[in-house]
Amino acid sequence: RLGIGFHAVSFVREYWSDVFEPFVAGIARGATLNPDVACNRHIKFDRFTAHALALGADWAATGHYARVAHSEAGGSALLTAVDADKDQTYFLAAVPQASLRRSLFPLGELRKREVRALAAAAELHTAGKRESMGICFVGKRRFRDFIRSYLPPQRPGPLVCVESGRVLGTHQGVSLYTHGQRARVGGLGGRWYVAEKCLETDTLFMCEGAAHPALLTHTLEVGEAAWISGSPPGQLDSRASPSALACSARVRHRAPAIPCSVAATEPPPPPQYTARFATPVNIAVGQTVALYDGCRCLGGAQVIARGPSLHEQGKEAGAA
Repeated sequence: RLGIGFHAVSFVREYWSDVFEPFVAGIARGATLNPDVACNRHIKFDRFTAHALALGADWAATGHYARVAHSEAGGSALLTAVDADKDQTYFLAAVPQASLRRSLFPLGELRKREVRALAAAAELHTAGKRESMGICFVGKRRFRDFIRSYLPPQRPGPLVCVESGRVLGTHQGVSLYTHGQRARVGGLGGRWYVAEKCLETDTLFMCEGAAHPALLTHTLEVGEAAWISGSPPGQLDSRASPSALACSARVRHRAPAIPCSVAATEPPPPPQYTARFATPVNIAVGQTVALYDGCRCLGGAQVIARGPSLHEQGKEAGAA
């Protein structure tokens, strides 16, 4: 309809090895990786971009809501989209610089309603299509039923109240749950959430209420960061005298950017970092933290450990 050439290519094997297998391995060890971040880094902005350029393309354009600023010096900056509600830079926080230099984001300067209007004017059947949600390879299946077949056999274990230590019930496998997830506790009212997981004892520690202090922390330890520019900001350069980087961070798509400071771990060596947030955050180990300087996305890193929760800090203060 648009007169644009079309080439079909399969990256199923690459997706399996670079995205799906690490995702399952993360679940098995108690982490919750974001497959969309990994897909963008390893498939769309690596294998796909390389394939497009090999076909003779000058640029690789995608439908992400983001902007890119190309400089004459050769570097490219990843910027948030004009439509803040649809901005997808969180999912692009690990895109390598080499691919970003050859990328275009035509939707970055448009709002969603404008994109739908353009699609309708072109008589595209997607003009009124509902937005897709969730993990693409799960589809309409229940995630727990889907992932169980790829994990080692799961053992039942206790659901324990994080405040009282009382056993509330039984779960069907620690790896089937993630931090912050709402989980039904049979026979009890209210809304219960997973505050902590212990793989060694197959225990899930539960708290009541989505804003419970056991879910929140001011501090995260993150692993090696993927910097959009290709190298860390000057403040974090271990070859000089590293200091804390003042920036903001998102802990999930569409979450507000929260002021934070990022510092290289002590003692060295980096490239692990400690992120300290002005307001507490709720995020699982394995998830991505995307860092920003205003509208510029600096990069992202996976959470490898959560700091003490507000509930734990409160208990320590009470004991003191």
